[in-house]
Amino acid sequence: MIKKILTAVLLSVLASTGFSAVTESLSHMSLESDEPNSGSQEVEQWQRVTLDGEKIGHRHIQRTIVADTINTRETLVIVTRQPGEKPRRTESVVDYFETLDGKPLEILKTVKTKNSRHQMTARVGKRKLQVVPDNKLTSAPMEYLIPQPFYLREGARLALLKKRGDERKLEYFTWSFSKFRFEKVRLVAKRIAQAGSPELTWEIKRTYLGYTDGRSTRLQGKGGRAKVTTLHADDDFYSQTEQTLSGGQPFALQTCDKACALEDFKPLIHVYRQLIKSPYRITDTALAGQVRYTLEGDFTFAPPETGEQKVTKTEHGYTIDVCNTCGTEPPPTPSALKAALASTYWLTSDFGEFAQVVDKVIPDRNWDNRRVMERLASYVHSHMQVEVNFSGYATAQEAFLSRSGDCTENALLLAALGRAAGIPTRVAVGLAYNNDQFFGRRYVFVPHAWVQAWTGERWESFDAGLDGFTSGYIALTLSNGEQAEFYRVAEQLHLLDITSALQVKKRQE
Repeated sequence: MIKKILTAVLLSVLASTGFSAVTESLSHMSLESDEPNSGSQEVEQWQRVTLDGEKIGHRHIQRTIVADTINTRETLVIVTRQPGEKPRRTESVVDYFETLDGKPLEILKTVKTKNSRHQMTARVGKRKLQVVPDNKLTSAPMEYLIPQPFYLREGARLALLKKRGDERKLEYFTWSFSKFRFEKVRLVAKRIAQAGSPELTWEIKRTYLGYTDGRSTRLQGKGGRAKVTTLHADDDFYSQTEQTLSGGQPFALQTCDKACALEDFKPLIHVYRQLIKSPYRITDTALAGQVRYTLEGDFTFAPPETGEQKVTKTEHGYTIDVCNTCGTEPPPTPSALKAALASTYWLTSDFGEFAQVVDKVIPDRNWDNRRVMERLASYVHSHMQVEVNFSGYATAQEAFLSRSGDCTENALLLAALGRAAGIPTRVAVGLAYNNDQFFGRRYVFVPHAWVQAWTGERWESFDAGLDGFTSGYIALTLSNGEQAEFYRVAEQLHLLDITSALQVKKRQE
């Protein structure tokens, strides 16, 4: 999951960076026509992608004008590796289609790894955005009411270009496939004079202000910590450089020529970036009982109350008590249980072969929910032993077919099979304590995902990846397996410290 977190955070960052970075500078582009008098034009740009000064990939941007339509294609390739593994490649391709005056028409996105491939389409209607995940399991497009103003790459550039003055401001909404929602952003452009780079005449601060998905809206309040990206652009507001933070480390895109962008490099070994050191060694005896943790830092998510953890807000963070029955989460409502049974893009529980697996693995449908989940967890653990793969973020169906992945694929597959068996499930994302050697480190908390199922009395944890739930598990968010929740936690793990981990013993009578 460690490699997955780096890739996920980078894809999330890049999904939110600026507008089209295509440049008109002849030193960095080529202008071609498909054939004589075809009326089509293409401009391309290459960029080097770095994390903390180390190259991790490249981005290729193509801007094609055909008749009255502009197609901006952004291809991002990230290559990383774990100790002892071969390099892993993740490729993301996004096509933005707009009219010549910047009216949004359609967005296509494809994410490819060795064992997964996601294809998504968003079509702009009069008032709604129709989103079609291409897994052929969704009977109808998902529709989202479009907030205004709504821009894609070219539309935002043109809107900024129409303003006047040496300081220009623009607020608008754009679409994020990574999080399946509209994100509100603010651009503040200031004219600059940059020595040695006369073509860079604008500095643009791009600030994330919040989101809306048609059902809920969360906007950044005053004094809140906002995500900021700094861009440097030319007079036509085509960006040349971008800088932001990923996991607390500098992340940058720098325009260069093709040879520079595609230059060979040694992939980054990043496994230690997301490990959280435990303040003490936690014994197996303590892990079998109750442990009280103190979490501190500048993270913004609130750990959930569950049937297994009690959460108390403190001045600098949270105190979390974890054991089998520590939590006081109230019983779910009928609507919540219904939602926890639904087939979704990520938890494709209506996939035909899942019903066959349930029939095969569960010979007696009179078993209680706990026994069914234990048997399904054992099945997933065995089924997913073909290859451990830390890249990508596969759906439950893709995980089942490829038999490859890490804890997130294990969790999504188990949650989907639970729903196929008629058991409400949800996916927990958080941390799991490790006493053994983990890539050379001991006594650390590792990012992890597992399943919580409604057993009739409470939500209980089941894990197909590790040996089973202990008091070393800390849930940081609960979800239906959406990438958005995964991103939300992954982006902030570097801000979290566990400052105390104490065994709690009951007084003897």
